[in-house]
Amino acid sequence: MATLTNLPLAHVNFMPGNMAGYQLSADEVHVWCKSISEGVEMLPVYRAPLNADELARAGKYFQLKDQQRFVVSRGMQRMVLGRYLNNAPDKLEFILGDNKKPKIAHNSSEPLFYNLSHAGDRILLAVANSSVGVDVEYLDPDFEFKDILPENFSVEEAAYINETNSIERFYKLWTRKEGFLKTIGQGLGDHLSVTPALDGVHKLPQHLLKSNEDWLQQSFNIAPDHIAAVAYAGNRQLKAYQFNLI
Repeated sequence: MATLTNLPLAHVNFMPGNMAGYQLSADEVHVWCKSISEGVEMLPVYRAPLNADELARAGKYFQLKDQQRFVVSRGMQRMVLGRYLNNAPDKLEFILGDNKKPKIAHNSSEPLFYNLSHAGDRILLAVANSSVGVDVEYLDPDFEFKDILPENFSVEEAAYINETNSIERFYKLWTRKEGFLKTIGQGLGDHLSVTPALDGVHKLPQHLLKSNEDWLQQSFNIAPDHIAAVAYAGNRQLKAYQFNLI
């Protein structure tokens, strides 16, 4: 039976991004981070590699901040993945794979997997040579999380959240649930409640997975008000980078 190991909340050192960071070993997972507000300062650069469909999607957002977030996140995604693949960012094509999970087209010889998440002022992009998922959330002190505990968390998880430091604990467990479900290409739907999110090793429900592969998930803080989780198969080294235009 497949297992998911959730590692305790850790401090992750985001190294300055440079070309050496785009060398991915088989035993590594890379996470790239960007401040949206900083990216807006160079918005034309992030907009340049987007295709017509992406530009049209950006224009459909009613609020300017949502348009800017979309442009920065998609531009960053194209630039990062283009560097790994040694390809021009505007030449990359994206298609929907299993369970409508986006993937890079024409990427079969040495497949590169990725997953994108954004919240608050942060964008995270995880990259690996096998399936990977990432989720970042802004620690919103005004969010009424207790209303959604019964349907989405186990009794033990709810008790853990309500014990102390409830806001941080809620988002810690939420990012784990969403990050792992994104890794295996499952929508949130009915799966949140059966996705284990507490620290430790957990057996996974058989209906979630088609294989017996074991998974690892690392939780970490970004600044004082964002929390994230990245999930991947096997025991790999996590390396984190700040994305810079270079």
